[in-house]
Amino acid sequence: MSKLFLRIVFLALMIFAIAVLPAQAQNQSEPVLSSLEVDFWPEYDRPELLVIYRAELAPSVTLPVDLTFRIPARVGAPHAVATGQSNDTLFTVTSTRQVDGDWAYITFTTTMPIIRLEFYDPVLQVNEPLRQYEFNWWGDYAVEELMLLVQQPCDSSGMQISPALGSGVAGTDGLVYYSGTFGPLSAGQTFDLSFSYQKSSDCLSIQSASIATELPENTTGRTSFLRLLPYILGLIGVMLILGGVFWYWKSGRQEPSGQLRTHRSRRPGPERHDLPDSGVSAPMEGSIYCHNCGKRAAPNDKFCRSCGTRLRAT
Repeated sequence: MSKLFLRIVFLALMIFAIAVLPAQAQNQSEPVLSSLEVDFWPEYDRPELLVIYRAELAPSVTLPVDLTFRIPARVGAPHAVATGQSNDTLFTVTSTRQVDGDWAYITFTTTMPIIRLEFYDPVLQVNEPLRQYEFNWWGDYAVEELMLLVQQPCDSSGMQISPALGSGVAGTDGLVYYSGTFGPLSAGQTFDLSFSYQKSSDCLSIQSASIATELPENTTGRTSFLRLLPYILGLIGVMLILGGVFWYWKSGRQEPSGQLRTHRSRRPGPERHDLPDSGVSAPMEGSIYCHNCGKRAAPNDKFCRSCGTRLRAT
């Protein structure tokens, strides 16, 4: 094999490496998000704005992969960074924070497709009672579908959102939510959202949400359980009394059967007087007993005076 041939092969491999490998490295360094939901919960459990990123990597992304999300530097360290196979099973992961001007870059490695990033932004209140917020997505990654969700705080009014997210829908927690879907967005493409509302109290939404499941006593078509409680207890008491009366009557009806068995098991016989005294007196010789209830009848009775059954002739 000549040296010229070897040089040609080596040169071809170099050209292939220069042309293909950087493209592959670029594709690996720019993951795609199949979906990104950004939730805004102002004054939920703190007098600040809770921002939640819920992202899912596209199936084409090779795992594990390093991710970096940009958040405002003023918020400090993120409240939570987690990944998982689904939104129901998330695990906290270690992340690093690097500040550059007004932004902090949160970097972490994930081996699973679901990502959750949470932080509290203190920049919310501007002029009482008006409160407003502006959000900027700087296109850290390409997003196939972007969903924005704004939770209206308790005791607030005049919610204004741009771009419009439609009419609010009441959630199961009693709070109102506004949502909208946008995209797809390419990497580097920005997206802005702003909203404002009026609120004069310090009420936190978590306090309102925790009692939302308790129905007011004057709700149409509903009756408070506490108002029904005395009637329920009274009904239980009546059932216990009736059960006791029935048990007493039933046990009284069954008592003759016990006497019948006792008398039949101890019929008078020649060796009766030789048995130890058991405390039960033997029936009188010639006595007649009802074969149905065991009650003793008078010598001339034709029917049992206790149950009315016709007595058998002896």
